Amino acid sequence: MFRYMKNYEGDLIRNGVTKKNYRFSDEREWRYVPIHEDGHQPLINTETYNADKESCNAELSHLRLSFDPNDISYIIVNSDSEISDFIRILQDAKAKKYSYEDVNRLTTRIITIEQILADF
Repeated sequence: MFRYMKNYEGDLIRNGVTKKNYRFSDEREWRYVPIHEDGHQPLINTETYNADKESCNAELSHLRLSFDPNDISYIIVNSDSEISDFIRILQDAKAKKYSYEDVNRLTTRIITIEQILADF
């Protein structure tokens, strides 16, 4: 059951920086929950994970969800003003992993919430 749950709100700690009252539900993320296999721990507590991150991550590495740029139909951002920044981030983050053509094709899949509300 825990694999399907997520905090609504709480303190977010990333790289030693704490954001108070962070609303996790605003992330609007989908959650990939692979089928549980015998021999794997369904839950790993923070202390165990922090003590041996490499081993914990290696145990789960075969469960990674993989996809490529052709699997993406839409990239939705709030407004036109966010598109240029998003394209720059996309190019910086994915240029090493994907071809120029793949990254360029992804930019054509950007649509805004403003467009959705106006056109659909």
